[in-house]
Amino acid sequence: MAVNKVVYGGNTIVDISDSTVSASDMAEGVIAYEANGEKVTGNVHVESANNTFKDGEAVYSSITSQIGVKRTYSEDTLIRSGVTIFHHIDASNFGDALASDVAKGKTFTSVAGVKVVGTREESGGSGGDTTLNAEVQTIANATSPSATFSGTGGTYKVYGYGKGTTSGYTTPQYAFCGDKYYTMASWGNPTPKSMTISVDENGNITGLPALASGNLTIVRTP
Repeated sequence: MAVNKVVYGGNTIVDISDSTVSASDMAEGVIAYEANGEKVTGNVHVESANNTFKDGEAVYSSITSQIGVKRTYSEDTLIRSGVTIFHHIDASNFGDALASDVAKGKTFTSVAGVKVVGTREESGGSGGDTTLNAEVQTIANATSPSATFSGTGGTYKVYGYGKGTTSGYTTPQYAFCGDKYYTMASWGNPTPKSMTISVDENGNITGLPALASGNLTIVRTP
């Protein structure tokens, strides 16, 4: 029979009736006694040596710009002081870029490693200049022209041809040659007309005549 209280000569010698211990509160193998006097053995798993888990999940916080590794434990665990726990995830979670894919001097993390330094150099001519000389984009929609570049500002030029809106029996046709364009004429030589092309922060292109269609390319020189 379990005993939770011992009284001798009117004095309480032992009283565990207020015990709140349970098996899930103690390390596995540790023994204590419940409020009813019954012996209870702890069952909480103990990590007493360094361990490595490979079932983590990569998480990214856009608020703090931090990357973490999340792992949900399936059982209560007691980690002893001095123990080191490693939570591993597959490096492919951070991309598959290689040093040769990334601009020289820039760092990245991927299957290639952590904070690897890029080695890619853009050819800039016989002098070995790696400065970006120009960017070229196709204007997919001539009626609402736009383009996305790696930066803003610089000089923009447009090349190609396009058609304006038909008026009566006439449909203006244009040939674009950088910072000017020609309108096809029925006779004589067409006269070039200057244009100033701009691209706003949203990629919208202004400075072109109104077009109904076209096959155009825009070049940005930083």
